[in-house]
Amino acid sequence: MSTIKTGSYSISNLADSKKINVLNQLQENILNRVAYLIQFLGKKSPILKEKYVNSLLDKISMDKSIISYNITPIFQKFPVLENFPFLVEQVIRRTLEILNIPVRIMDLNTEVETTNRANIRSYLIFRYYNVQSIIESTDRVRGISLYKEFVTEYVKSFAPQNPPIKSLEEFRSATIQSNKKKPNIGWVILHGKIQDGKFPQRKDTCMWKDAIQDLPDQELKYLVACYGDFQGYNNSNPAFRLTMEHTIMEGDPYCSCCLHDTRIAGNLTHPSREFYDSMKEGI
Repeated sequence: MSTIKTGSYSISNLADSKKINVLNQLQENILNRVAYLIQFLGKKSPILKEKYVNSLLDKISMDKSIISYNITPIFQKFPVLENFPFLVEQVIRRTLEILNIPVRIMDLNTEVETTNRANIRSYLIFRYYNVQSIIESTDRVRGISLYKEFVTEYVKSFAPQNPPIKSLEEFRSATIQSNKKKPNIGWVILHGKIQDGKFPQRKDTCMWKDAIQDLPDQELKYLVACYGDFQGYNNSNPAFRLTMEHTIMEGDPYCSCCLHDTRIAGNLTHPSREFYDSMKEGI
């Protein structure tokens, strides 16, 4: 079993065109988290929920003129948002602005052309706003702790009842084969050898990092772009645990990831920096 490289990336890929459905983008990548977060914070404290909504509105509100978007499908999918129609309208406006689409587009259920950069920014900026708004509703330490708890709970909600992946070997093979069928543009990854219940990966590029380079808070960027990976890998199999000590988002030259099978690995000791520095394709 040799180390295999997958994916490709050039900074110019950010300018490549991408077609998206506006309503799908809003529902699947932005409003889904806003709705879940409102419910999550409401269980913690109604006051905290109210502060979060007001803080988010402060960040995204553009103007108070009425635009008759058809938001009934959004309310049908996320009933909790029926209590926040103005918030939903402002999320739509801000999203369209980030996507460089006229804010007065009437039919949200339509396909538009944007760029990879704008597409990525449309949802990562909202995640950034989310954690900022939670922090402003309490304090930084508690806000970050709450956001981590929210992300873990949210990602876990998508875990299958019967995870299809039975072993690290199966996970590694499926990941590599999937990339061969549809090459991963944006992430160049070295998939290392599995040994003693540990599967190391080194991610050498990150298109998300380049797309939100201008956002100032490095810790928050890590939270919105990387933290969900911990639960995401666990969703594949409850025995899997991810460790990650270096990330491109935090200024490191690569992301050092290691997936541990707790049924085999005696501990979650992360491979050394020297190990990741020495990883090479084919070795």
